[in-house]
Amino acid sequence: MRAMEPVLNQRAIEVLHAIVQTYVETGEPVASRTIARRRKNPLSPATIRNIMSDLAEMGYLEQPHTSAGRVPTGKAFQHYAASIAAGLSSVQADERLRTELAPYGSPDECVQQASHLLTS
Repeated sequence: MRAMEPVLNQRAIEVLHAIVQTYVETGEPVASRTIARRRKNPLSPATIRNIMSDLAEMGYLEQPHTSAGRVPTGKAFQHYAASIAAGLSSVQADERLRTELAPYGSPDECVQQASHLLTS
């Protein structure tokens, strides 16, 4: 029997979503300082690093290099998409996802780009 996975608190969810959004926009690992600057309710970069560390332990983030920021995993993208869908009707969710992913073209292109970024 598997142990229950820890539930994300609201602050962790906000940081995770900010990381996913920033990563989608930039295609680069996301630093704690970047998230600290973008938040409406600022947190210190140290606090965000602690949250990012917890998210990494839970499998939501990876760190490609020791000095790099964090990169969302498939689990993070799934959580982000599910959160969007939970707050919208299915038609609204589909439309929002299309809008969010439009810059990346087809799903194959999106996956190919993500794969390229992770291997470079």
